[in-house]
Amino acid sequence: MIDRRNVLIGCAALTASASANANQNELSLIIGSGIGGSLDTSTRLLASHFSKVDINAVSTNRPAGNGVEAAIHVANQPANSNVILSNGISAILISPARERLPYDKDSFSPICMFSTAAFVLVVKSTSRFFTIGDLISAGKSGSISIANGGFAEQYTVAKIAEVTGINIVNAVYRSGGAAAQDLMSGAVDAAYISLASIAGIVASGDVRMLAHTSTDGSQIPSYSNVPHIFSIGSRDPGMLSYNYHALYASKNMPISRVRDIADKVQQVCRDSKFIDEHLARGMQPKFMGPNELRAHHDIVQRDMIVPYIEWLRINGK
Repeated sequence: MIDRRNVLIGCAALTASASANANQNELSLIIGSGIGGSLDTSTRLLASHFSKVDINAVSTNRPAGNGVEAAIHVANQPANSNVILSNGISAILISPARERLPYDKDSFSPICMFSTAAFVLVVKSTSRFFTIGDLISAGKSGSISIANGGFAEQYTVAKIAEVTGINIVNAVYRSGGAAAQDLMSGAVDAAYISLASIAGIVASGDVRMLAHTSTDGSQIPSYSNVPHIFSIGSRDPGMLSYNYHALYASKNMPISRVRDIADKVQQVCRDSKFIDEHLARGMQPKFMGPNELRAHHDIVQRDMIVPYIEWLRINGK
């Protein structure tokens, strides 16, 4: 005779197992930026491809404090949470270096990097500036205003002004999208923002790209006609900048779960459509696993964050 109690226990166990498996296939991606920038765009592209590796992902923007609020939220997640942070230089490295926060880069389990974004100096297509040389000449005889979307970009614009000796009004906005809006309205002369933030108006021909600032000096895929900032004659590393996009979990997440997510992201990064979608927006899929991403933190800290913090100290920012 079948024992009804044992059957019910067995059914409950199967249900619990199925629920656990279902949870393993669900992710809540917390994007530490506003809508429309490179981080938001790349994360949403990643989420749209997760179904190919049996993951159901939901993306939510939490831009408060330049991603700090999102980082705190994820850092406090329990071990069984499927809530992970999508961010990069801003919340993980810059903000903890600028101010006292309840977390630092070691408060997270790095999962993986999945893409990088190029930054460009742009003007409206109706601008009198046709080249980076035109912009520099105008800045030496008068003043030009350059909008940017954050702390790191502010530093790069300041370094360009320092290296070239031009007079720049450095206009800092809450996001690259907001900076792009004021550029198109004519409120500023130029903008220094991620190419992903303006991909649509680049395609429409409403803006002109004067220079890019990739750290390795290479051309931007799909935009090989855009000169590198070093074309002005200086190779000061302070003028180089880019953004990377990565996933982070709380330190409570089991390493087996971290590696599983990283493996699936790596599969997405190899997808030809995912690659093409990024290249068309001035971004590149770039995968780094947990250990490689952790080592990358140290490189960025040395080459970008330390000089930036020193600049803040000297300039009383």
